[in-house]
Parts: sequence; C-alpha cells; structure tokens
Amino acid sequence: MAPSERTLSLRLLRTRNRPFFVYRSGEIDVVAMIDSGALTPVWCMGTNRFVAAYPDAVQKKDEQCRVAGFGESPIPGKVFVIPRFELKSEDVTYCVLNLQVAVCNHPQIGCDFVLSDTMFSQTDTLIRRRGIKHVDIVFDKDEYHCTPRYDGDRFTVITWAQDEA
Repeated sequence: MAPSERTLSLRLLRTRNRPFFVYRSGEIDVVAMIDSGALTPVWCMGTNRFVAAYPDAVQKKDEQCRVAGFGESPIPGKVFVIPRFELKSEDVTYCVLNLQVAVCNHPQIGCDFVLSDTMFSQTDTLIRRRGIKHVDIVFDKDEYHCTPRYDGDRFTVITWAQDEA
C-alpha cells in the first residue's frame, strides 16, 4: 500500500529571480535551483565542495560527461552517484536513491546545485512566486529511483517509483 500524498515545501530566496533555495547536506549549506529545462542534475562548484556536501557519493571512474546549457560550448564534468539524495522540510522528506549527478566547476551559475526537472518527474511541482515565495513538491512514495539515459557523453536523469519497474 502506498503512503498518502505528502507536500515538501521549500522557501525560495527572495533576492533571486529564479527558484533558488538553501538546504543542509553534509557539513555545508547548499544553494540549489530547480531548473525546469535541465535534464541532468549538475553540481556547479567543483569536486571538493561536492564531496563535503555528499561524503557518501561515489565517482563513476569510467564515465565523464559534457554539460550543456551553461554557455557557448559544453563543459566537462565527472559523473557521481549520490546513494540517497534527500530534501527535507520539517517532517517531510523527498528521497531519490542512486541519483546520478554531473559534477563540474562552473561557479558563474550562482548556486551549488542545479536540480533538474527530471528529478521530480513523478511529482507535482509548483513554484509559488507571490507572497512568501516557495516551491511545493507533492509526492506519494517513500523513495524514488534514478535511471540515467545516455546520448553519447551526455545523460538525462529519470526518476521512477519502485512499483513501476
């Protein structure tokens, strides 16, 4: 039996035009952005900061990727897997198992982590911009799984629920 529907509500930063929010991971506060056009989650602040935020993450040594959408030409990145990616707010947790992430060094983006819309493909996601700005992620499973789909050296992350396999 599936758990009831839950809503994760994350407060957006008032000083930004895009949906930026802050959450804690490892020893650092992570500034993240949900990007409705992104196909792959991208860590933008280099490997050292990524490992500080996700000490359990494992690099896929045989895989490299190229990240597009940050300017004129794709930038190189490393592929890591976060065994258990969680976003939390009070007593609600959204979880993706084995989340594959492109890790690069591109601080010009202005955030640590670009969270792709595809990470939330099994949810209803609503960005509220009036009043207290926040994003609501409505979901009904305890955890979701990640499957990368490759197109050459670029990959797209798709999430799915265990009972849909």
